[in-house]
Amino acid sequence: IIDDTDDDGLPNLWETLYGLNPNDFSDANLDNDNDGHNNLEEFIAGTNPNDKFSILFLDFISHDKKMLLSFEAQPNRTYILWNAIDVAGKNWVEVKQFESTSEIRKIYYDIPSKHLNSSKGYYRLTIPAKVD
Repeated sequence: IIDDTDDDGLPNLWETLYGLNPNDFSDANLDNDNDGHNNLEEFIAGTNPNDKFSILFLDFISHDKKMLLSFEAQPNRTYILWNAIDVAGKNWVEVKQFESTSEIRKIYYDIPSKHLNSSKGYYRLTIPAKVD
């Protein structure tokens, strides 16, 4: 059982570790490092809420006539990569799930050539809300 005294979705231990108040539910919505992600999003992503350079992002890499997506996976997080033709649409298709491990690791995903031939396409990365 994880203690969350203020019921803000952030464990007391995590709040204390990063200088937050385990009795203040409003700190889950704060963005201490001004990186565009609130503390709850930082907790889910496994990033440091006090470091604006600690963020989850997808990198696109052109290598040897291929396109790769990469990101840094945090411990105990499962990631799902999605693809869509229209970023605002509801037709996102799950491309790949990256299972959690106990270590930080760099993930590389080779974008299929059929996606490269499209005039437009979008990728997004999600983390299921339940942290492993």
